[in-house]
Amino acid sequence: MVIYNMFCEINEPICLSEKLGLYLVNPLKRDGYYGRIKKMLYKNLSQEKKHSRKWEKKEYDIKKILMDSYWNGMFNISSKSDEKDCINEILNKIVMLVQFDIEGTIYDEFDEKRLHSEQIDEYSLEHKISMLQNWLPSMSEKNFTGILHDDERDSLFGTNSFLHILSGLELKIQKNGNFSIYKSQNNDEDVKNNKEEIFNFKSAIDSYIEEKSDFYKLDFIMDHLIEQTSHYQHFLSPFYIIEMILVNPKDSIRNQLKKKLKYFYNGDYDIIKNNMEKFACSIYDIRSKLVHGDFKNYEKEIQKYKRIFMKDYELDYFEFTENHWVIGNAAIMLDEIAKNLVMALLKSKNDMIKFKNDDKSSIYFK
Repeated sequence: MVIYNMFCEINEPICLSEKLGLYLVNPLKRDGYYGRIKKMLYKNLSQEKKHSRKWEKKEYDIKKILMDSYWNGMFNISSKSDEKDCINEILNKIVMLVQFDIEGTIYDEFDEKRLHSEQIDEYSLEHKISMLQNWLPSMSEKNFTGILHDDERDSLFGTNSFLHILSGLELKIQKNGNFSIYKSQNNDEDVKNNKEEIFNFKSAIDSYIEEKSDFYKLDFIMDHLIEQTSHYQHFLSPFYIIEMILVNPKDSIRNQLKKKLKYFYNGDYDIIKNNMEKFACSIYDIRSKLVHGDFKNYEKEIQKYKRIFMKDYELDYFEFTENHWVIGNAAIMLDEIAKNLVMALLKSKNDMIKFKNDDKSSIYFK
């Protein structure tokens, strides 16, 4: 179960992808998990209140939050309402990501052994697609408030799941300017912006997926977004995405990165922007030494990267070791490039295929 940070009632499901059969809907009382969720959220709230300090009590004043004028009476709450009434109202107004219908989708081309929608020991497609949407830059250039709760990342049975929901509600009513992501003056504007972002995301996903191989490529990308807990994995995951989308196997990886990476870095760090070919060679050399277990020369490449690209940094060695600071910096730069590459792939698949195959008629050489 994935809950979007977007509070509204919807009459018709909002399509996230026709090709993948994913839709946003409000939870229905007839759904088997509705009562279980309601009971668990009430238990979470009671636990949080029981163990909170005095100054934290206001964070759990659910009735006060829902009755705030910001919501323009969207929640049917009165002074006589109790906490269970409030939880019921939240469940009726929260938008959830569910797999609504897989008939007529890309899955029709799969046999049961290759069906990605219902395996219990794999990450769900709902989780993967929400990770992808949160990771990519905005497609509508509007404020997309993203995902509020994800069962596979924040268990419903944990003690913090309801706090996430309450925090999302409370942050949206702040009007003092401290929360820059919530810039709108009313919830209707937030909902409008989120729906526009979802529509653009849907259009990009559905225009990209034409056959099974497209789905597998997207699935590869989404899988690499999930496990980025270690510094090494955070570095390697975007590198693998970049290599898959960008590198023509007929040429060396190092040479391909040197020629092509510069078209997809739009960050504001000048020392990298002005030395993209050197940066491309450096991150390839780090990657090569790492995956081949050559840690003696890996250390040399790390120091070389630090000397060229991190000379203005002051590192806190009580937080991370020097090697982890350096590879973490490189990972952040690679992550930004990977985002831009995936956006380009979704928006212009054929152009990106040409670009990968060194066809200079591609738009990225113009």
